[in-house]
Amino acid sequence: MTNLEFLGSHHNHILALLNIAAGARTDDGKAIVEFALVFERAVRALEKLLRHGQERGEFREFSTKAMAMTIRNAIDGLVSQLTTDPKLDLMLYANELATMFDLATRKPPL
Repeated sequence: MTNLEFLGSHHNHILALLNIAAGARTDDGKAIVEFALVFERAVRALEKLLRHGQERGEFREFSTKAMAMTIRNAIDGLVSQLTTDPKLDLMLYANELATMFDLATRKPPL
């Protein structure tokens, strides 16, 4: 929720930074920020957390990569969504995401 609250309260600043970063180049024209690499690192870190939860028996078995990518995309997609819908109810969005991912990772009852 904290990540989404931050995005909501600073989305114009985040969009500006993303635009600057996307255009930032070295003298030879190479991108300074490789967004695919940043995304992949975030997914790997989230995969590690999900795998840890599985190992501890807190989560059901699932593809940690697919789940991590889905979670990350749901959060990252909020920035562009706020551009087209600045009155988006962030608390509702955050609660729905939390519910969806809780249900998606929850172990079935015994």
